[in-house]
Amino acid sequence: MQTYTSGMSSPRKVIVIGYHTSKLVRLVRAHDERWAVSRGRSESKLKEAVKHLALPADLIVLEGHGVLREGKPMFRGSNSAADEIEFAPPEIVAPQLIMSFCHGGSGPFRSRITEQSPDTQVLGPRDEVNWKGCADLVYEVIESYLEGVDLDAALRSAQGRGHRDAELWELWP
Repeated sequence: MQTYTSGMSSPRKVIVIGYHTSKLVRLVRAHDERWAVSRGRSESKLKEAVKHLALPADLIVLEGHGVLREGKPMFRGSNSAADEIEFAPPEIVAPQLIMSFCHGGSGPFRSRITEQSPDTQVLGPRDEVNWKGCADLVYEVIESYLEGVDLDAALRSAQGRGHRDAELWELWP
């Protein structure tokens, strides 16, 4: 398992699960290689990456593409149908999760997560967002979180910096 632990006296543990060439993964790897868990391009690698959702952490970031069709929760790795898996995560142990999905369709993901892990706070877009702005906003939220800022305040701070589509992000519940 690859994680990043901040240097604080009570360290926060963060796991970022994303595609190895995505902007968000490149940003976090440039800071610290231990942040990222690659979700790969094959169905088996995607399924393996989803298992990281059950590992103990303070914050998990799940980065990827949502689907435009609400009601069909899939996690896409690329445009290939072979890179789609049914999103059926194990129970999430982390108290907070960021869903960094640029193509919208987050309703089914959020529903699955809150059904299986009702105590987990989920931060994500309520509508389709631009993928470039998505990575920048999430990276800033992660940095603030590791500095000890709570997730809601980190989001408000990032929204105040003029990130594209920032107003479409919210924290549930």
